[in-house]
Amino acid sequence: MIVTKCDFCIGNADNGSDRIRTFLEENYPNIQLRNWSCLGNCSGCIRRPFVIVNDAKILQASTPGELQEQLVKLVEEPADA
Repeated sequence: MIVTKCDFCIGNADNGSDRIRTFLEENYPNIQLRNWSCLGNCSGCIRRPFVIVNDAKILQASTPGELQEQLVKLVEEPADA
């Protein structure tokens, strides 16, 4: 999958999504990162870190480290996979 953008809920920063954003800024500068006041995933947002990829795919995990691993796999995945 070609990852072009990731959307973050500012209310989810306490669950670690802010660490994911920083990681992406430092390691994948070609990905557009956007912060929103709410992304409509409130039931998941209060429990665990998440990000919305390319306006469509919700990635979430129990820990920021697990979410980062998921994102790296998605970003590094060949475009034709």
